Formats: sequence, structure tokens, C-alpha cells
Amino acid sequence: MNYKNFFWNIILLSSTLAFSIILPLNFIFHFRHDENLVLILRTIDVIFIADIVFTGWKYYSKTNEFFFEQGTGIRRYLSTWFIIDFISIIPILFIADNSFWGMIRLIKFFKLIQLMKLYKNREIRIAGVLSFLYFGFWFIQISHWLACGWLYFKGYEANLTHSDNYVRALYWTITTITTIGYGDIVPSTTAQMIYVMAVEIIGVGMYGFVIGNVANILSKKDPSKQQYQNNLDNLTSLIRLRKLPVELHQKLRDYYTYIYYQKFGYDEVNFINKLPKSLSSEVSYYIKKDLISKIPIFQEASREFVEGISLHLKPVVVVPNSYVFKEGDVAEEMYFVVSGKLKVLIDSDQKEIAELNDGDFFGEIAIFENIKRTASVKAMTYCDLYILTKQQYSKVTFKYPAIARLIEAEAKIRKDKL
Repeated sequence: MNYKNFFWNIILLSSTLAFSIILPLNFIFHFRHDENLVLILRTIDVIFIADIVFTGWKYYSKTNEFFFEQGTGIRRYLSTWFIIDFISIIPILFIADNSFWGMIRLIKFFKLIQLMKLYKNREIRIAGVLSFLYFGFWFIQISHWLACGWLYFKGYEANLTHSDNYVRALYWTITTITTIGYGDIVPSTTAQMIYVMAVEIIGVGMYGFVIGNVANILSKKDPSKQQYQNNLDNLTSLIRLRKLPVELHQKLRDYYTYIYYQKFGYDEVNFINKLPKSLSSEVSYYIKKDLISKIPIFQEASREFVEGISLHLKPVVVVPNSYVFKEGDVAEEMYFVVSGKLKVLIDSDQKEIAELNDGDFFGEIAIFENIKRTASVKAMTYCDLYILTKQQYSKVTFKYPAIARLIEAEAKIRKDKL
């Protein structure tokens, strides 16, 4: 995220929101000559003018992070957003500051709506928060304008302060658009009745909008949490139907819990497989580069090699006290340890000859020499591993012979120790 752009857009949004709140109030209460209000309006004027300069400079320097799809440069800006930005300051330059002409400046909303949508789509990590803010922004705007409309038709009471008049109008608006009102504030003229009917119709749409948005925000669960819950539900059903032993039930439950909290390899393969090749290799690289950099023989490897091998590494979880493979098994893949502890065992008496930890790799001897497994490997804890199949191993080592020689040398050293 470009934080300069983000904070500037927050300032711009706040200014436009403040202007849209002040504008109808000024039309109702006629207090535009208030010194504090004039200062606020002039500050907003300066921000709107500065936005033209700031946005134009972003296009000129080609640093704008959103509007580059149809070309870059100042010409692009002059033919698109400049028109809206310029219209939003016309009342400052040529027209007296009255509320009717001031409404023209609200055209700025079109630009801000687009910005909010783009941020919501782009900033995935805070998309839920942005959706909530987007919903809140429009609810406040519509409620405020309807309240000012009621003040216009109903008239304000001279014996009450401006703030009391506004709060009563806002109270009437909220009760009308969310329910059908409480009957304590009622229309007395034909114009007021027509306005009330219009607000009630708007209220039907607003009520659906509010309920729909709140339900949508609350229903957006973390996909991994949803998958975890589904797995537990399926496990419960299986136990009920097949009468699984309690011990096995606990092992399965622990496994799903570990997968959820670690989030290791969750939908990683399916996600990467759905991407175009150029993106899939880049995503794989960033996911697995830290692991690959821990492996001594890969530390001097080029980025091209890391991208190439990372695309072929598949994640797997091994539970405690289970074998990854046993001595004498047919060799189909080699393994890289992301996290966890494993022990290497030989002979029928299960003699331990080595311990494997984060960054280690194993299983390469049988693959390189095309023989059966020369030892057993057993997990001591939950282990997160990456698998490289025999077929993919051959492709990688054929393309990068220098790496193949390093693996061969390591395989010989380990075989001599057996």
C-alpha cells in the first residue's frame, strides 16, 4: 500500500464528508457567516484545490497506484478525474458560496466512491473493515440528508437550539427509516406527508441495505476456520457411524487442530495450481524461499533455481510417532523439513543414527541411486514437510547439474555413515 496516497485519500474523504454535512445544515440554519464555519469551508477549499495538484503530479510522475489501466501521464488525468476535480472547485472561483450551488461540489463523491471500492478490492487483509466503513459512511450520509430535509419541510422550533432541532430531526429520521416511527413527531401539512411517505419508501430500501450488509459482514468467516469446523463435523459423523476407537478419534482431532493453527499448506497446492504459470512460480517462491534458504546445498542457488524447485514442492504433515517411510520401501520422493523433529533408524532393532530438524532434507539416497530405502524415518513431533517426487527431482537436477552434484556428494557421505 502507498501510505502517502492512502492518508491523503482519508483527508480528502473526511473533507468531502464534512462539506456534505455542513452544506444542508447551512441551507436550513443560515449560519454560513459563522467564523469557525468559514474557516472549515476555506480549509476544505484548499484541500480540494491541493487534490488537483497532488493527483496531477501523481499522473505526471507515473506514481499513481490505481488509475494506470488505460495509460499514464497527465493527459490521462486531464481526460478523466480532472473534470470532476475541477467542477468541485468552480463555486469557489466563480459563484457565491450559497447552498444550492455548493451542491455541485458534491460531484467529488464520484471519485471517492471509486477510491473506496478500489481500496476494498485491493486491500484484502482489511476488506471486512473497509466494507463496514463503506456501509457506515453511506448510512450516515443518507440519514443526515433526510434529517435536514425533514427540518426544511417541518421547520425548526425557535425556542430550541440548532443542535436540539437537528437531534429531534435525526431521531425522527432514524425511527422512520428503521421502523415506522413512534408517532411522537408527525406530519401536519400535505408537503410533510408526501415527504414522510418518500422517506418511508427509502426506509424500506435502507432497512434491507442495513440488514443485508450487517449479515454479509458477519457471515464472512475465515475460510481456514470454516474448513476446520467442517472437518470436525465430518469426523464426529464418521465416529458415530463407524464406531472409531477413542484413541484414533483423538489423533484425528489433534491432526485437524494442528493443521488449522499452523495453517501449513492449507489449500496451498490448489491455490497455486489455479494461477497462471508466471504468477504460480512467483507465489511459490515467496512461500518457500525461507525454507529453501535454510538448506545448505541451496544457499548459493540462483533465484531462477529457487523458483523452479519451489513450484514442485508439495506440503505434507506427519503426525508424531508415525513413519515417513520404512527401510526397504520403494523410493518415490525426497523430503525437506520445514519444522519438527524426526529420527533416522536402521536395522530391525531400530537403532537411531541421526536426528533431523528444521532445514534438513532426507530420502535423496534411494532416489539418486535408484534403490530401495536404506533406513527408516520416524516423526518425533508434528512435522511439516515438503515433498519432491522422483520425477520432479529428475527434471530439476537435469536443468541444474551443479545442484545435482551437491546432492550426490551429500548422498555419498550419508550412505558411508550407514
